[in-house]
Amino acid sequence: MISTYPSITTPHPNHPNPHTTSFCTNFSPISMEDGPTNTDLDYNLNKLEITNAQHHDEPSQTFSNVIITNDLLYDIVLSYCTPATFLRLSRTSQSAHAAVKSYMGRAFRLDSIYTRFFTSPVAFRQMQARTGALVSGSAALQFFDRSYYPEADMDIYVFAGFRFEVAEFLFQDGYEFVPEEHQKSKFQLAALDSELNIGEYEFKGVITVFTFEKKKVDGKVVKAQIVLAANGPFEAILGFHSTCVMNVISCDTAYSLYPKATFEERTSLVCITSNTTKTVNSQTEIS
Repeated sequence: MISTYPSITTPHPNHPNPHTTSFCTNFSPISMEDGPTNTDLDYNLNKLEITNAQHHDEPSQTFSNVIITNDLLYDIVLSYCTPATFLRLSRTSQSAHAAVKSYMGRAFRLDSIYTRFFTSPVAFRQMQARTGALVSGSAALQFFDRSYYPEADMDIYVFAGFRFEVAEFLFQDGYEFVPEEHQKSKFQLAALDSELNIGEYEFKGVITVFTFEKKKVDGKVVKAQIVLAANGPFEAILGFHSTCVMNVISCDTAYSLYPKATFEERTSLVCITSNTTKTVNSQTEIS
């Protein structure tokens, strides 16, 4: 059974997780490459006492009591922090750990992304579970970056054998097929043609792309694309042109393959070949 909002756990201050090379939210554990060292945690935020100048006779309050225990305040503070920063913060005290865990449970919510495109996010995730479909591109980037891109679309990477089931889900949700110039006007016919065109699409691991659009009640038009994978959805994602979009969401887990470069250094690497990459601009703002 798919849980709408599964819990998200953060490293406990007394039991830090080993460093990993990917940022993964299992709507459960999250870890970050190049995690904090001992020097990162030499200071203790609980030692930052905030006193009230007008009431010297009252006991002083610690930073954690004033900020970390107030969700309205720490949500604002943590919203400006990178994932590595608030994971380091979570290891400084019990209060900080609880605050970060609470914040992450609200910040990393799939509904914030999926409700823009689907009537029922839960139904979409159930369809993902049945078909193995993966969400990537700008939608997954927004999820990890906790940002909003007004013109973003929904890229759904699917096995070729499940293209009809995924398309049927979109049709039932109010989407209409928008064919490209080289595609048949009816999706069923265009989908059958795709079986004859394996290897003709310009991107590695992708057979073809089907575009769907839906006009919402407020008049805005949202776009979803079914990306038909030649072998498997994840292989197609690994063939992306740059690393900043190498993020993926399944029915119950989300992964970022280059978290440090993408969300800490705001850098994107262009993939030249299967074993060669180069830095385009070390100060590139991910947008």
